[in-house]
Amino acid sequence: MPNAYNPKEYILPTNEPEAYRLNYQHKLLCEIFGGLYRAPLDESKALRVLDIGCGTANWAIEFAKQYPNATVHGLDMNESKEWQVAPANCHLWVANLDSKETRTALEDAFDYVHSRFITVGVKDWPTFLARCLDEVTPGGWIELQELNCPAMCEVNVSDSESSFLRFTTCLEEAFGKIGLSPRVSETFPQLVAQAGFVGPKLESFNMILGPWPSDEWERRLGEKGLENWRMLARGLSRIAFTKVLGWSEEEHEFRSRGVGGDD
Repeated sequence: MPNAYNPKEYILPTNEPEAYRLNYQHKLLCEIFGGLYRAPLDESKALRVLDIGCGTANWAIEFAKQYPNATVHGLDMNESKEWQVAPANCHLWVANLDSKETRTALEDAFDYVHSRFITVGVKDWPTFLARCLDEVTPGGWIELQELNCPAMCEVNVSDSESSFLRFTTCLEEAFGKIGLSPRVSETFPQLVAQAGFVGPKLESFNMILGPWPSDEWERRLGEKGLENWRMLARGLSRIAFTKVLGWSEEEHEFRSRGVGGDD
């Protein structure tokens, strides 16, 4: 029998291949979003910025380099060797925003709070957003960049016809069993308003998987998106399928075939 899932266990790997993938994904997302952020920041100010769940800190480091008059703090549960190249105005901590000690150490509030793809770790979004509100100055901004799962097709294809769609549906099932909500971004306007933020805005972007679009720019993004997915799929599903859904390693290997988006 596979080992049982530990509720404190992070569902993604924290190894070198995953660090490489996160850096690859960072560049892809900057292309999709048209830059590092979407919030209407006053770039002339000496901004105080907080990046929650910073991972390899690629976003935090790039923001700090792009705006040398800003002060950027990045928090994550695990340290990464990429942190060693952070500039002097980028401060990276192994810390949890739920910790009172962390919130005390952060001292002054922030002009901008950023998080990206932390759906894989946040189970209590109302509490998380309340913590963010505590950290934002009056008139400041919070930006949540999140995925919405499962995947969707441009044409009407059922799960029975696509191993890729079956795979993402199984991921959604596994996430739900451990209290994660891969569709939470759909409710962000309501959650953010309920937390006390003013003027929530939802923007939707497509992360294309595969070189199928006729538009050249979208096709190039699709090729990169597919490569990112290929690097992500096995690592993301191993804990989700074997420890949460109770699959054997053999079943995981068998049922994970064909999830590269080629079918």
